[in-house]
Amino acid sequence: MQYVFFKSVKITNFLSVGKRPVVIDFKPGLNIITGKNYDKADRANGVGKSTMTDAIHFALYGSTIRDLKKENIVNNIYPEDICEVELEFTIEENHKKTEYKIIRTLNPTKCYLYINGEDKTRSGVPQTTEYIIDIIDTSPEVFQNSVVMTINNTVPFMAQKKIEKRKFIEGILDLEVFSNMLSIARFDFNETKRLLDIEHTKADETGRNLQDSVKQKEAYEENKKKRLDVLATRQRNNEQELAILNEKLSKLDAVDTVAEKQIQDKLSALKTAENVCDKKIAAVNKLITEAETHIKLNNDRIKKLKKVDSKCPHCGKDLAEATNAQYEKDKAECETEIQKYTEVVGIQKPLLLEAQEQLDKVEKGITTIQKKINDFNIRKKEVENINNRVKQLNEWQASLVVDINHLHKDSNNFQDAIDTITARQEEIKNTIAKHQNKIDIIESAKFITSEEGVKSFIVKKILEVLNLRLAYYLRKLESNSMVKFNEFFEETITNERGVECSYFNFSGAERKAIDLAMIFTFQDIRRAQANVWLNLSIFDELLDSSLDEKGIELVLDIIRERVEKYQEAIYIISHRKESMKYCTSGEIVYLEKKNGITVRSTTFKNE
Repeated sequence: MQYVFFKSVKITNFLSVGKRPVVIDFKPGLNIITGKNYDKADRANGVGKSTMTDAIHFALYGSTIRDLKKENIVNNIYPEDICEVELEFTIEENHKKTEYKIIRTLNPTKCYLYINGEDKTRSGVPQTTEYIIDIIDTSPEVFQNSVVMTINNTVPFMAQKKIEKRKFIEGILDLEVFSNMLSIARFDFNETKRLLDIEHTKADETGRNLQDSVKQKEAYEENKKKRLDVLATRQRNNEQELAILNEKLSKLDAVDTVAEKQIQDKLSALKTAENVCDKKIAAVNKLITEAETHIKLNNDRIKKLKKVDSKCPHCGKDLAEATNAQYEKDKAECETEIQKYTEVVGIQKPLLLEAQEQLDKVEKGITTIQKKINDFNIRKKEVENINNRVKQLNEWQASLVVDINHLHKDSNNFQDAIDTITARQEEIKNTIAKHQNKIDIIESAKFITSEEGVKSFIVKKILEVLNLRLAYYLRKLESNSMVKFNEFFEETITNERGVECSYFNFSGAERKAIDLAMIFTFQDIRRAQANVWLNLSIFDELLDSSLDEKGIELVLDIIRERVEKYQEAIYIISHRKESMKYCTSGEIVYLEKKNGITVRSTTFKNE
């Protein structure tokens, strides 16, 4: 159990309090806060009595109980000056005491936290406020409903809506943990369900990817098989052709290079002989041609020679004798030349015939040799072509072996993709199983923290105490009603005749008794159920309500009992002067307001 003892509050330039601080030291006992508003004749309202509750709430949580903007919290007479609330308290836990001091300001907005005199302020105001809430382990809602009770300015518990009552009771009973757990479980469920849906989507996608990869692999393997078949067919065809070519080569005689050279030499000799024959024939033909030319020329000359029969017309000399003699002479010379060249032709023609016959023999020899050479060349070219083809086929075979080996050794990237996708699928399956298992656990947690789960069991146990304490305070207040709650925090109210009726069937004073009984009950349950006990209780206008004198005495008896039993510092805020007479064990905090400024007075008269 953690015991929180509020020691004092110091208020400066806050709401109606001005530059002169109002300091209240919290003391065990029944204390009265009252005062007088001099700005309004004979009025006690508006003096600033409720400022203390707002100041304490502001120091702890950074906001006032009344819904005020920050600019309206600073005293409007000194709006530029610093507004400050200083709250001191002690926490005792495991027999160890720790001193705390909070200083929260506006103009500027700051919040300082000191623990045992050491500054423990966080990096920012929100962080420091959160730290303070963690320290006192009390939310603003619980603080307002279990420390500060404003009787006339708030809607009574019994008049609130069902959801508001439920939230309030859960706060008082410290059952928000179940609602928080349920909210967290629902959030975790939705988040995990979202992640599960994502994983299912991933599973579907990887399934499709796997199918695509398997199809691609099958297509690849089929194509690979076809390619291997094509390459194997080429290999077989090449092998068959090589066999045919090698067999053909074996049947072809090897070219005898010596014989080829001899034939080439013989051809060369025949070519030389042919050339000699050609020259000889040309020379003989030349001589024959020249002789025949001379013969022709002499025959033509003879044809031109003529005998003359007439005499000279001048001297009468006989011309034919002399001319004829010359004719005979020239003719004899021509005939001699013809005879000479005819003999030359007669001699050369046999030589020409002989040379021509020799040339024919040489040309026949050349033709024979040339045919042999052509045969050699054809066979040589055929062997060369076959060898070139064999070389080409062997190169192709070597290339085919490389291609076939490459295809056989191909790692098949599709298989790598399939292995990767399969591993990914297994990972996703494990993740899905993990998320599904978490969902199952969260479903169980949701049930456990739901109204039908363990919360219902705990509530039933607490309700037994709650209903007993409520019955106790209703009896103490001499109420003519009985109120009982079920595990869903639904109340049943019966009147003194045992007839079930509504809260609003009762009079104002009767409802007030129920409201007070509820407040005291919730304080007890809060003390018993929570791990934090606070020594301070503030009742705003408790004695100014519709209670009569008897009702007030009954309420004060309960308060005195609580002071004696728990040593609480109980403060009752009242604008009635006569309320001061009830202050028997504490002090009177008397406030006065003049010119819009509230101060604490120690010179008032206790009338």
